[in-house]
Amino acid sequence: MMDKLKQSMVASDRTESRWLTTTSLVILAGVALAFALAYTRPVMIPFVLALFIVIMVSPVMDFLMLVLRFPRVLAVTITLVVVILIVSLVGLLVADVVRKVVHEAGSYSDVLETLILDTYDKSVELREWLQGVEVSEPNEVPKPN
Repeated sequence: MMDKLKQSMVASDRTESRWLTTTSLVILAGVALAFALAYTRPVMIPFVLALFIVIMVSPVMDFLMLVLRFPRVLAVTITLVVVILIVSLVGLLVADVVRKVVHEAGSYSDVLETLILDTYDKSVELREWLQGVEVSEPNEVPKPN
């Protein structure tokens, strides 16, 4: 009876030890991966962006080659032109939004300045009101439950 109890305790300790080791290694691997990605950020960002573009564009190229039976060179050329057009349109849209924000920056700054001044005035009024309020100290300090 005692041997079975000892064996089950040893087995339980081994399982717990393995779980603890595995968990610790996963945490260390996650930290190492985070540092590696942070260190390689200048390389990884363009790589991931290129990978994203390839994943988004490959179905179009496959459609041109397999369904429409275009030669590979023509399919790649058409896909490249489509990607360049889409990227150009997105760039133009972003430039237009930035232009509008810069154009409206004066009115935004006026509204923001008004909000800041109103908030400051309210805080001054609150501080003056709080200085005039008498706060009585409690007679008895409440005891924790």
